[in-house]
Amino acid sequence: MQGSRNNALDGLRGVAILFVLLYHYTVRFDEIYYPLYNINIFKIGGEIGVGLFFILSGYLMLLVGKKDKPKRFFIKRVFRLYPVYIISVLMTSFILYLYSSTHPSLNQILFNLTMFHEFFGVAPIDGVYWTLTLELLLYIFIFVLILTKKINYLTNLLFLWILIQFSVLYCLNNNLPSMIFTLFYYSNYFLIGMSIYGFLKENTKISSSLIVLLIYTLNFFYFHKLLPLEVMLTFIFVYIILKPNNILFSNKFIVFIGTISYPMYLIHQYIGYVLIDKLHMFIDNKLVILLLTILVIIFFSFLISKYIEKPLIKIGHKKAQGFCNE
Repeated sequence: MQGSRNNALDGLRGVAILFVLLYHYTVRFDEIYYPLYNINIFKIGGEIGVGLFFILSGYLMLLVGKKDKPKRFFIKRVFRLYPVYIISVLMTSFILYLYSSTHPSLNQILFNLTMFHEFFGVAPIDGVYWTLTLELLLYIFIFVLILTKKINYLTNLLFLWILIQFSVLYCLNNNLPSMIFTLFYYSNYFLIGMSIYGFLKENTKISSSLIVLLIYTLNFFYFHKLLPLEVMLTFIFVYIILKPNNILFSNKFIVFIGTISYPMYLIHQYIGYVLIDKLHMFIDNKLVILLLTILVIIFFSFLISKYIEKPLIKIGHKKAQGFCNE
């Protein structure tokens, strides 16, 4: 049963990353470079993909955080995030330097390698890195709760965070700086994931349901976002947890894509744009260009996952286990 459940979550990652790729390679490519696909069918794909990733992160951080000691949690997160990220930053910088008019400076690359670049006002090498800043804040938040042994007070803190959002949005009449807007809106996906954990794994069904309803209210009245999207993503995630053996999310190809989704996410955007642009010089068929670009990204993501991500995650787990045995 546990294996099926893990496969279903990998399947969810697979669906999420494919939505993100299709959005970036069609809608976003047309916006940034030149009209090639002229279709809007995947316009909401980026929102769906990122939303699913963030809900999953919120859920899994509690699943892990409730069991781990501080040092173990910290080491596992570092080995999970940084090796693949560092390779991706260097790889993207190299490709941009060779094939793009955008040449990242050494200072920009060094700041990006820390993953704290946005805190210093340094532009990301790749546009998708903005989500890592939010993930990092989530990990720091959970780490502090584990360290201070306050993780059992999480429900109260989630209510407090929602209250802060309501208060700030009301006082500023919804005129938020873009960074604060992004933090408020997308952090709520983490809260949905945490609330799903509380609803399914702990005796907090009423409070967890109330948190989700308050988030829906925020998103609809203050952020003016499409409410059915958040509701749909919530129910999809709950369905996957309760029914892991469903056809779509246990499909072998989708599960495989999910297992390489982290490197795939990190390298796909600007490298993919370069591939699309170069392939367009020799191939007229837009569908063939799209499929070839995705296949190349899958191939390199598989190599990064097999030879860098998975071996170093194992090393991280062994080091973390060593701390637990001390």
